[in-house]
Amino acid sequence: MTPLAVLASPARIIVPSVALCICAVLGLGIALATRDRDSPHNLLFKGVGIALVALAIRFGMSLVQDGGTYDIFDAYRVVGNQLRLGGDIFTGPGNGLSNYPPLIYWQWALSAAIVPTGNPHLFAFIVRLPYWVCDAAVAPILLALIKGRWRVRAAWLYALNPITIAVATLHGQFDVMPALALLLAVAWLGTRPRAAAYALGVGVALKTWPGYFLPVLLAWLKHGRWPFVLRVAAVPIVVFAVYAIFHPGHIVHGVLEVLLYVPHRQGFGTSRFFPESWGSAIVPFTNVLLLALVCWIAYQCSRRDDVRLADAVALAIVLVLGLSASVSDQYLVWPFSILLLAGRLRMAALLALILTPATLVVVLDINGNPADIPSWLFLPGTAALWVSAAILWRDTQLGFPRLPFTRSREARDPAAA
Repeated sequence: MTPLAVLASPARIIVPSVALCICAVLGLGIALATRDRDSPHNLLFKGVGIALVALAIRFGMSLVQDGGTYDIFDAYRVVGNQLRLGGDIFTGPGNGLSNYPPLIYWQWALSAAIVPTGNPHLFAFIVRLPYWVCDAAVAPILLALIKGRWRVRAAWLYALNPITIAVATLHGQFDVMPALALLLAVAWLGTRPRAAAYALGVGVALKTWPGYFLPVLLAWLKHGRWPFVLRVAAVPIVVFAVYAIFHPGHIVHGVLEVLLYVPHRQGFGTSRFFPESWGSAIVPFTNVLLLALVCWIAYQCSRRDDVRLADAVALAIVLVLGLSASVSDQYLVWPFSILLLAGRLRMAALLALILTPATLVVVLDINGNPADIPSWLFLPGTAALWVSAAILWRDTQLGFPRLPFTRSREARDPAAA
């Protein structure tokens, strides 16, 4: 389905492709820089400058096209209208489109209330506005969170990240919002565990995917794990409870629909490794196996004191993205802020550069139906995710599950790290 474009073709394709490829190359150059000039006296001015550049780029990209037609006008508009008119989104026209907790649907309803009829360009701009503003805000947030000398370069890398820019503007997906919640949870866990739990809870209330990595965070907590889980769960429970006050009739169906949602196959990860005739039947199987792998990583990390939390979360994310059969382009935004927090600047920059071509083809709808995109276009990105996972696995020295008859090897001494 062709996007409702502000620019006419071929400008709609050429302008964002050139701009985002330039961003990817600039990002790689910044990542390869060998010196960090970090002066704490002008960090505020640097943060403001980086934020303004990030906003300007995303504002420009948001004017290229109105996002993915199906998402903006067949999902956001339909569900938003149904909710603002007093309808229950877990039945009627919204049934089947409402696969997330209600929090994001209130934002769609507000956008539909601001532009109730007509003006498709204005509606598309308003509904996507919080997504790319939030995405731009991640850059100065990283500058504030990171204590290492690489923080300025990390902020610039995120400001110029072509994947997050494309997903938030050209596609119009909101994944950056729960991804930001996960970033805050990882950054705060060591010093502010309560705030970290509520941040992760907000992420889960937007999209359940952050809960996938809850076991890794729990592995770092030496005590108070159950209170942490309860605080995380409290936020989506409150969101569903508020929704149930106004629409109690199908709330159980809604909760089950959210929990049992099976994403579609697009092309990233291992989606193209399975026959198309299998449809989405393979997705739950691969996702259960990956959740078991994430839990194993969490268990191994819980026994160690020399593995950084950001590295472990980044490892879990790239493993899931590289091996899952249900990875769409919006999921690609998840690893970048965590990688930058961990100081993996070159990995983040190279990953963004390699993933850019396939992402542009998808979000610009160059081939029409994603099923018509040749599989080879996705292979470099999938391979880059595998290599990133292998590097992180090696650096964290997690090893592999051992058979009973294999000799155990002593863990690395944290003092020698």
